[in-house]
Amino acid sequence: ARVDINDYDATVEYQTSVQNSHDATQEILVAEAASQAAMQDIVDDLKADTDELESRVVALGSDTETAISEIYQIQTDLEPIFGIVDDLREVTRCGYIGDMYYGVKDAFCQTVLNALATMVICLFLIGLFTYPTVITSIILTNELDVPEHPSGIQCN
Repeated sequence: ARVDINDYDATVEYQTSVQNSHDATQEILVAEAASQAAMQDIVDDLKADTDELESRVVALGSDTETAISEIYQIQTDLEPIFGIVDDLREVTRCGYIGDMYYGVKDAFCQTVLNALATMVICLFLIGLFTYPTVITSIILTNELDVPEHPSGIQCN
């Protein structure tokens, strides 16, 4: 059945269209506000994690310097003992004591101290290189977790 054009009320149609557009726009703005709030939370968490990681790297560097100075202090503390053994070896002219002494001295001064210093440096480098990797993985993880709007509209 046809409707007479004079009976058609365009204002009702226009108001319905405007209301639908208004509702859709409002939903998009609510989703955008939620997305911005979530992104700000992510940025704040990332800043906090970065600050904590930075303080840990600084602490690790400080601990590394302390460990290295303590290793050198051990060598300094052992020098009098080595001097006494040198004197004992000279007095007794005993090859067995001398050979064992030099073996222990080489083990302490070369092998053990070098191994400890290498481990400390490696731990520092691991911490240093882990810093950008952690930040990159956090950023990539956050980019993959894009929230979806309830109406199916992507919020990118």
